[in-house]
Amino acid sequence: AAGGAQQVACGTGLLRSLRAAGLAGSAEAYESLLRASCRAALARSHPSPARAAHGLYAEMGSLGLALPPAAASQLLLACARTKQAAQAKEVFERVAPEAGHAAEEAEEAEEEAAA
Repeated sequence: AAGGAQQVACGTGLLRSLRAAGLAGSAEAYESLLRASCRAALARSHPSPARAAHGLYAEMGSLGLALPPAAASQLLLACARTKQAAQAKEVFERVAPEAGHAAEEAEEAEEEAAA
């Protein structure tokens, strides 16, 4: 587990070095590190990896990189389980409009089918 944390720290450092040089890492690189941090947070029920994952999420947002819904769900779970309520709420509020929109569309389709 310590090796995994070390790899995540190394990867995060590389992404930050790229950003300092005016470059950006790929969405896939950010997602991979974010998911590894979430797994660490869930395995140890420790808030530090969850905070790191949320930091990567915020960095992705500032770069205009989207996080796939499955990864956002994993981040939401990691934040919630490690009592990072503000971060969990922020992730939920960003993901929920899409979920709410899908629910509205499904509801409308059901109404049209019934009519």
